[in-house]
Amino acid sequence: MKQTENDTQQLQNEDSNINIEEKEILEQKQQILNNSGVLAAYEYFLRRLCKDGFPSRNVYEFAAQAVLKYEKKNKLNNESSLKAQLQVKNEIKQEGKNDKNKS
Repeated sequence: MKQTENDTQQLQNEDSNINIEEKEILEQKQQILNNSGVLAAYEYFLRRLCKDGFPSRNVYEFAAQAVLKYEKKNKLNNESSLKAQLQVKNEIKQEGKNDKNKS
């Protein structure tokens, strides 16, 4: 009886270790999907599907068009934010040069 309880506890501990490892792996996969933008594109597609309704034509073509539209929109947003960041950095550098010249 004691041996059975020990075996059960050992199996539960192994299961909890596996669950922790599985959770870590799932979190890593989730992070990859978030970083790559695939998850956001998928969510955009689902929102479009709910908004526009199920397409009468091929759903795969609709999905491809939605993802391409999302990529284009996302690329424009990224470019504008990068330009804004670059402009801020240049302004900071310029202010630093002006401060040195005044001294």
